[in-house]
Amino acid sequence: MHSATVDTTANGTTPVGFIGVGDMGGPIVGHIAANGFPTTVWARRPAQLDQFRETTLTSAASPAELAAGSEVIGLCVFGDADVREVITGPDGILEGARSGSVVVVHSTIAPDTCRELAAACAAAGLALVDAPVTGARASALAATLTVMIGGEVEHVERVRPVLSCYAQRIVHVGGLGAGQTMKTLNNVLGAATGRLACIAIEIAERLRLDPVQAMEVLRVGSAGSAALNSIASRLLSDAEFAEHARQLIAKDAALFGQVRAAAGAPESILERLALERAEQIIPTFERAFVPAPLDS
Repeated sequence: MHSATVDTTANGTTPVGFIGVGDMGGPIVGHIAANGFPTTVWARRPAQLDQFRETTLTSAASPAELAAGSEVIGLCVFGDADVREVITGPDGILEGARSGSVVVVHSTIAPDTCRELAAACAAAGLALVDAPVTGARASALAATLTVMIGGEVEHVERVRPVLSCYAQRIVHVGGLGAGQTMKTLNNVLGAATGRLACIAIEIAERLRLDPVQAMEVLRVGSAGSAALNSIASRLLSDAEFAEHARQLIAKDAALFGQVRAAAGAPESILERLALERAEQIIPTFERAFVPAPLDS
């Protein structure tokens, strides 16, 4: 990995900057670079850049420096405050970005935050699209993510070649903020499904079924789901990941509540189950769990 400013004319290819290289962002950046885009990265925690040490990627000293050499700038950080900070904060994107660049917000944040930040970007000559993703880390690694994107058609088409490096589906769902609205619905349904999966596993134990065996059957049968696979493959065996997932679910359930209320829609069972899921991320049963691989 290099520390010099990227050559923005390299091979005549759009230079890309990316901020947030964790579980999802790391694989995404790898796919962008592998497809020939000159790529610059920045991370709040420098240790996250170690994964690129043996690559040709460029590292920037700040979001502003990254933006100065990028025409497409991807963000994959945690929440509203983080996105706002890297765009409008000291040494943020707006301090260094070139006019005409497009900011792509992969983070799940409030639609109103997207619109607020899009206005700030527009004042500086930049465009912004909201492009949250779904598919989890496995899909990020396999370059099969789904992107639900909101924004003007011309801006969506500008960034589509970059998104195609890591997304199997790119669905333009509407105007600015529509991607976030779609993502909150997706996430609250996923969380509700996870809560139902936990309930089923707990009931299995009360029915004197082995909960581990029950999980192995349920995850490959007609009741199978991404939520069940996540419980079996990672949540039960990785406490740190489970806590991170709990925080994400709590954030996304709260965001969905805001979006739903703003639209005048009534509270539903989806939201209630998602909030329960945030309180109890994994099922409770006594036997130690050793994940078994799915049948191929």
